[in-house]
Amino acid sequence: MLYSDYDNDLFTKCLTMLEKRWIEPSIFGILRFGRKLDSIPTEKTAQLSHLLRKYDSQDVQFLIVELLESVPFDHTAHFDPDFVFDILSHTVPNHGNGNQSGYHWKEICQKLITWDKKYTLQLLNMLLTQMKDDYHLSHDHDVEALAYKLVQTDPVGSWQIIKHHLEETLPYWRDDLLSWLKGGLGGFDEIVSSLGVIGLLPIVDILAWIEQDPEPRSRLIAHAAPKTLDGTDGQLTRILLHKYGKFRGVQEGISAIFHSGGWSGSSVLHFKQIRNKFREWLAAGFEIEVIQWVEHEIEYLDEKIEQAEIEEERLRFD
Repeated sequence: MLYSDYDNDLFTKCLTMLEKRWIEPSIFGILRFGRKLDSIPTEKTAQLSHLLRKYDSQDVQFLIVELLESVPFDHTAHFDPDFVFDILSHTVPNHGNGNQSGYHWKEICQKLITWDKKYTLQLLNMLLTQMKDDYHLSHDHDVEALAYKLVQTDPVGSWQIIKHHLEETLPYWRDDLLSWLKGGLGGFDEIVSSLGVIGLLPIVDILAWIEQDPEPRSRLIAHAAPKTLDGTDGQLTRILLHKYGKFRGVQEGISAIFHSGGWSGSSVLHFKQIRNKFREWLAAGFEIEVIQWVEHEIEYLDEKIEQAEIEEERLRFD
């Protein structure tokens, strides 16, 4: 029946057999292919989802996620947003269990917050909680794009969630959270800014949080600062250097961010391009603390360029 054209009576009988547990729920996985769900009435898909929810198997829960992707989330839905959120809370991507449904999970999350924005912060909290136990999520392509969208939807509320997670482990740092805030390994998705999530958060609120305990908190945030000094995008980085650069680890943390990342081609050309940008900042009229840091970075880049020139010259004769 599942391979054939849709028949309402037969499908209803299949649902009855599923409810009585006479058949395995995995059989309904065939509905994911060939756009078969398009021919099934929404109420039947909803009924199937509710029946599948009664199974403990995580594979079955992942199946529900994939089925819900083709169902409209609006007044025609035969389930409420709480049902969808419940499913999502039991299927958060986890690299440890081999979950391959990250894309579908992301799509359902985006449909849910479009349907009801009140779930935005709950989803973000759910993701950051899972990220604590699964570092891979801090730079997972699907999770990164979704988390960026969640923060973008409610930056002020998101900061409240994020700072709670930061405070939860103090004085220890969560490397996964800092990596995610500054952009992880990303920047490859057009949805995600190269400045990372921290570029979306309200600077006033971040600074107020730092002021509650300036030295350790400024050092922590310095390891997630935006990788620029330009305009509004670089405002937080400049303030950290200007106001908190006196604390050990703040300047070093920002330097580490600016020196992170890879490149292809000539190392000499790469370092010279970076140095040119720092020279622009040197003449930008920033505060003296920022200028002194920029001068130190230029000195460092001069040394890297000299070393790279020697290495490339040697390679030409090998």
